Amino acid sequence: MRQLLFLLALLGCLGVTAQPTITANPRARLPLLVSPVSSNGLSFDIFYNSASGGGQLTGRMFVIFAHSDSIEPRVQVGRYGTQFFGVDFTALPSDKAVHIDGTTLGYPINKMANIPPGDYYVQAVLDRYTEFKRSDGHTLWMHMDQWEGQDWRRSPENLYSKVIKITIGAKSQNAPIGANAPNSPKSPTSTRRIPLTVDQAIPPIVIPADTKYVKHIKIKSKKLSAFWGQPIYIGATILLPKGYAEHPDQQYPTIYQEGHFSIAAPFGFREDGANDFSKDWTSDSCPRFIVVTIQHPTPYFDDSYAVNSANNGPYG
Repeated sequence: MRQLLFLLALLGCLGVTAQPTITANPRARLPLLVSPVSSNGLSFDIFYNSASGGGQLTGRMFVIFAHSDSIEPRVQVGRYGTQFFGVDFTALPSDKAVHIDGTTLGYPINKMANIPPGDYYVQAVLDRYTEFKRSDGHTLWMHMDQWEGQDWRRSPENLYSKVIKITIGAKSQNAPIGANAPNSPKSPTSTRRIPLTVDQAIPPIVIPADTKYVKHIKIKSKKLSAFWGQPIYIGATILLPKGYAEHPDQQYPTIYQEGHFSIAAPFGFREDGANDFSKDWTSDSCPRFIVVTIQHPTPYFDDSYAVNSANNGPYG
């Protein structure tokens, strides 16, 4: 077990962190069904609800194509696999649509016309941008982190649509099921403009409560806030050794774990002792030391790398 502790310490130095679990809204997974369409003429008009949007918005709109609705399409987007398209927009009122079509760049497939035939679950997401009037004279529009680690899929106040199901090409031989479905199968239409409304708001991030072993700190940085022209926060999650409260004057060696954003307890510690590390950490024989995971997301990324730079500000 001691070898495991030293291995975990090494991984912490290398920046290996637990990735957050994304929870989805089950109501958004109820699919609406759209008649078969051709990928050549497929396009989307995406509106936002004025009640949830709040005035004119600037940001980036995404449309995601997923093969499964086991979880929401937005949650399935990652480095590989799930198809999505995105486009920036500026000062958009709620009665105007963001248009995504065959000219919009996508990933991993670049062009919408090249999406293979099949059934897809489609969802739109609006990623809000904030205006940063920096102290160096530059003005930038970017996403303001909401303590989710620069993840537009789950960032609070971002908006998303309900899921619709579409069929591209001639894969499906059956008519869609639903109140507006045709009475007989149809061939894919040559063009189709599909409306979507992003009217569901992502809720705030829930910060775990402090416990005997795990503490959370979040502070507003005066220097970073002055540089960016917006409130900028940094924080830490701290894992304390057994007996820490009983020995307030004791000094301990400390491991600082840097990596991608996470508010989870360092080294996967569990209060219920559900893994070997947690059992050993709370035992009488475990070496006593402190572990600190740092949170320092920037408007550019989920991790500042704790360095000062002319373009990122005084994070070091």
